[in-house]
Amino acid sequence: MSEAGICDGDMIVVDCSLKEKHNDIIVAAVEGEFTIKQLRLHPSIPLMPANSKHSPIAINTPVGLEVFGMATYVIESTH
Repeated sequence: MSEAGICDGDMIVVDCSLKEKHNDIIVAAVEGEFTIKQLRLHPSIPLMPANSKHSPIAINTPVGLEVFGMATYVIESTH
């Protein structure tokens, strides 16, 4: 997520009470694997990386996706 300002070692604050919407940065589990990605709801539902070294994760069915919350704040690492 480096292109979204989230780098290795940074911490994120995740608000589980907010309803996620198109283009939000979310924490989710895709088939049991945790990830932080940008949520796109249309025209399809891919999870978009903010790092050009990674590919989008296509969500073919909502069954394999569990959203835990929306990233609301980044605490930058001091190292």
